[in-house]
Amino acid sequence: MNKKVTVTPRWHGPVAAGRDGRPLPKNRWARAGRRRTWAVRWYAPDGTRPRQSFDTREEAEDFARGKVAEFEDRGLHVRVQPKRIALGDFVDEVLRLRTGPRGQRLSIMTTREYRTVLERFVESAGRDTPLDCITMADATRYIAGIQATPSARDKPLSTSSVNKHKRVLKRAFNVAVTQLSYLHSNPFAGLTQDKVADQAIRYVEVAEYDVIIETCQSMQSPLWWECFITVCYTAGARLNEAAHLSWRDIDFEANTIRIGAKPELAGLEAWRPKDYDSRTIPVPSHTMDLLIRLHAEAEEGSEFVFIPPVRVAWIRAKRKTGEWAEGQAVLNNVTKNFQRRAGKAGVTDVTIHDLRRSCITHWARKLAVPIVKELAGHSDINTTLRYYVAIRDCDMAEARSVTAHALSADRPKVDPEQTQGGQEVGQCDTGAT
Repeated sequence: MNKKVTVTPRWHGPVAAGRDGRPLPKNRWARAGRRRTWAVRWYAPDGTRPRQSFDTREEAEDFARGKVAEFEDRGLHVRVQPKRIALGDFVDEVLRLRTGPRGQRLSIMTTREYRTVLERFVESAGRDTPLDCITMADATRYIAGIQATPSARDKPLSTSSVNKHKRVLKRAFNVAVTQLSYLHSNPFAGLTQDKVADQAIRYVEVAEYDVIIETCQSMQSPLWWECFITVCYTAGARLNEAAHLSWRDIDFEANTIRIGAKPELAGLEAWRPKDYDSRTIPVPSHTMDLLIRLHAEAEEGSEFVFIPPVRVAWIRAKRKTGEWAEGQAVLNNVTKNFQRRAGKAGVTDVTIHDLRRSCITHWARKLAVPIVKELAGHSDINTTLRYYVAIRDCDMAEARSVTAHALSADRPKVDPEQTQGGQEVGQCDTGAT
């Protein structure tokens, strides 16, 4: 009939039994004399859903058609009056819904971003403000406010950070509309993302990789660092993917590394990669040789490639006492220590993630893009193309050479000895005769 008006049958009295003593099937209830009425239900403007019963289906459908006509005469479908809730209570509910059990709805980092943005908006708009009183004007004022307010580093928020605030607020308030029915429309729906210029991808040259590795030889834990950096540079592993590698993930015969979800291994909390799916990465023999050396030096019973047993025991103890925060880094100060080694090597403006980007760039030079996407663990091929494939200096030189060759190849060949009145053979005479 209409999604706002429904007609359904309602049966009364017990179900009769057949000759075999079993209850009759539904298609025989009416012939057995079981009484049936028809109920019409509709949504009222006050949020209730009244019901009226009729003896026949024809009467019920006539009444329902009248209700539909009544709604259409008003020029719009009847809207249910949402339940009123304060902004602060709504944000608390959204964070519970988006987090889910053990962060299964959103990743830990994304949940933290949600919390930071939503709590800042609550502070701006007022925790006790009714949710249905939030308007597009409030959204516009909030965005203008964060654009004018310096960040923790006393700098204005970047365009990307402002866009992140817009995305989080739009998605959170969309939950209020589509899932919780607190609002009829999203006050942030009109906010558009500002365009951001793509940043150049930092490609780590092989010579830069070599000098960082050489520098590690003179610093603490040289083999550990050489192995960790090499896994990131040759397997395209994210920092957390490398950190959670176990020795079971290394296939020394096939020269592959498997990246996949981990159960609560050795007392550590369960972990999963960003893309959820597992993948197997082929690595060169150089990487495998380093892993073999590291495995030979590992303590007996070590589960993880890069997490020392003493660190595993410490984390396990913290978890038992409730002092371990979910999502906390299993390796401590890796980013800072890598920056220190790269800086000492004279390699500037480089991060651990740049090692992964460089590996993906290597793959992209020889492999089809769909294969590169799978090896990188991306759900969207555009992510691979936009953020991970760098144009190197040698690529620029090759492009220049291709253009020069095209110009040379497409020009007509001219014999300097064959000229006719100063006009070269192969040139067109455009003058009038």
